[in-house]
Amino acid sequence: ENDVITHIDGKSLGDDYTVSLRGDELMNADFLITGKRKEAPTVFDIIRDTVPLQIKAILKPLKSNIPREHNHDCTPEWLIVGGLLFVPLTCPLLSYGSTDDLEESGYLKIYDFIDEHLAKFREVEDKETI
Repeated sequence: ENDVITHIDGKSLGDDYTVSLRGDELMNADFLITGKRKEAPTVFDIIRDTVPLQIKAILKPLKSNIPREHNHDCTPEWLIVGGLLFVPLTCPLLSYGSTDDLEESGYLKIYDFIDEHLAKFREVEDKETI
C-alpha cells in the first residue's frame, strides 16, 4: 500500500502505467508481467516511504471465481438430458442474456444463483458450477 512502482524488470513505467516496447510504441505495463513464462521472476523497483527498494517475486495468476474463457482455463463440456443442454458456467456465457426478453423469461435468475454460489466455487478441488 502506498508504494510507487517505478520500473518492472528494468523498464521504466510512465505516469499512465505504460512502457516503451519498440522505440515510440507504448504498451500497458501489464504485458511485462502477463507475457512471462511460468515461474519466471519479476523484479520491481519501487519507492516506499521515500526509500527506493528492489523487490524480486515469482508471480502467478489469481484464481478466478469462475472460468474466464473456453479452451483457456476450462474445456468445453456438456450434457444433454431430455433435450436440455447443460454446460459449465463461464464468463462468456454470463455476457449473454442482457436483453429484456431474457429477463422476463426468468433466464436471468441465474445471476441470483451465481451471487449465492460464487464464494463456494473451487472451495472443493475440481468442483464446477453447472
